[in-house]
Amino acid sequence: FACQRLRTVYSHPSLLRTEDAAEGQPRTELVDAMVCAVPNDRYSRGRRAMIVGYARDMARTLGSAFDVLRPGAQLVYVVGNSAHGTGSTAFVIAADLLLADLAIRAGFDVERVEVARSLRRRQLVESRFLRESVVFARRPLQP
Repeated sequence: FACQRLRTVYSHPSLLRTEDAAEGQPRTELVDAMVCAVPNDRYSRGRRAMIVGYARDMARTLGSAFDVLRPGAQLVYVVGNSAHGTGSTAFVIAADLLLADLAIRAGFDVERVEVARSLRRRQLVESRFLRESVVFARRPLQP
């Protein structure tokens, strides 16, 4: 089970991979801004690594999707934002916006991001950004 867990998407700070997720990874302005926004506490290192690792894994996934889709094909995916921490260290990762940015970088035209529903994960984290969204993208007809 441990080996399988290490092969899954880097989507939680408890997933401690042996490699440093920040090493040698292409960074975007949005990823850097999210990493900088993580409050400093005892979990900040793992949370920062999670953001970078998640962005890396999802960039690979979106790149693979781009490669197999025909020009003009539509890509639609559902993504939920996540809440971390409590009190003064609480923050939300806007995964919907992050993945839309990564889809654009993979070559897709992002047509729209629609909020499907609001999420309530924890009593202590209330945010209008805690949501589940549907992202509509398309592989362009021309490269």
